[in-house]
Amino acid sequence: MVDRDFRPHFSVNNMYKDLSNAVKLAEECGVSLPVAGAAREILRAAKSQGKGDLDSCAVMTVLETMANTVVQRRA
Repeated sequence: MVDRDFRPHFSVNNMYKDLSNAVKLAEECGVSLPVAGAAREILRAAKSQGKGDLDSCAVMTVLETMANTVVQRRA
């Protein structure tokens, strides 16, 4: 992630799909998954920024924008 290599191994689109299915199943079973819902929203933001085909670690860029920072190696 620090090298900003977002070549897809498991894409944002796939992660969003799988997490959405997990949240849906949890809802059907009456189980609350609040952190999964938050993660899904970050994935949704990455998709809306055109990053759906990138590796799911590209969510880091969404978090960077939210925190007004850039993740980089320590000197």
